Amino acid sequence: MGNRTVYLLPLFLSLHLLPGAAAAAVIEGTIHAAGTGAISGALITLTSADGLFAETIYSGADGAFRLATEQAGFLTLRVRKPDFADAMHDLEITAGQTLRREIRLRPLLTDREISEQLTASAHYARIRFDDPRERGFFQIECLTCHQLGNAYTR
Repeated sequence: MGNRTVYLLPLFLSLHLLPGAAAAAVIEGTIHAAGTGAISGALITLTSADGLFAETIYSGADGAFRLATEQAGFLTLRVRKPDFADAMHDLEITAGQTLRREIRLRPLLTDREISEQLTASAHYARIRFDDPRERGFFQIECLTCHQLGNAYTR
């Protein structure tokens, strides 16, 4: 039994005497849209102020979400779902804090709004080419760089 004590002592010391990790902050809430109720499958992304670290989760079938994070300070919460305008919220979070947010997404209504949300490949699929070689050339030369062809993802 003496040998076990010797082996367990470093584990005990590391767990109880060394400083622990900061308590996680939590952001939770629901995603809704006027007239349609809860929005499932929305992307909820929390990004650091410098933009170098991000965490993303999805809302559940009931629109609920819960994101536990070790990030703290000034952060940006972005909610995205196809056919809806993005929602952006600037937050200030401290370790151990729980924030609750009820987020409403606005449906995209105009042709321009809907078009700007689409990727380049969605537009490319609608272009008619007389020559299949031109289609292939266009695909290689243009879609390679412009695949994410909207203002939010370029």
